[in-house]
Amino acid sequence: MSFFRLIRLPNLLIVALVQCLLYFRLLLPAFQQNDIAPRLNTSEFICLVLATVFTTACGYILNDLYDGEMDMVNRKDKGGHQCSH
Repeated sequence: MSFFRLIRLPNLLIVALVQCLLYFRLLLPAFQQNDIAPRLNTSEFICLVLATVFTTACGYILNDLYDGEMDMVNRKDKGGHQCSH
């Protein structure tokens, strides 16, 4: 479970979903309407999405490794200074 928190699984799913929606619901219909052949076939596009998701996950891991100490300090600061609006 902590691994999925480390890589921020919900964020990765959003990244993949947005890419797929843009490609299949916006770009491909526009290509078809204008008789343009897409550069990527479906399997190549899936590879692109996976590469993006894996790169993003690695970025999240590196961020936690290098900024973990600073994040802990900032969380402590936010806990004591909450507004009561």
